[in-house]
Amino acid sequence: MPKPNDIWGLGVCIYTYLFETLPFNGESDIEVQIATKNNPLEFKEGISEEAKDLLNNLLNKDPLKRYTVSQLKSCKWFTV
Repeated sequence: MPKPNDIWGLGVCIYTYLFETLPFNGESDIEVQIATKNNPLEFKEGISEEAKDLLNNLLNKDPLKRYTVSQLKSCKWFTV
């Protein structure tokens, strides 16, 4: 069964695929960790609401609020 960190990793992969950049950036590992903890998730113009919803739920900073596999399977982004 995937764990919250696995779901986060999937979110990073999908975000990177869509935007060709990581969701949180910095000049060092520490800066990336700080950005991940403190910065909001940002989207480029033109992204669908379904993609925003998916990424917001995969990259939720609270592991207990991230999508589960069951929720992911019913996500509209995958069915559009």
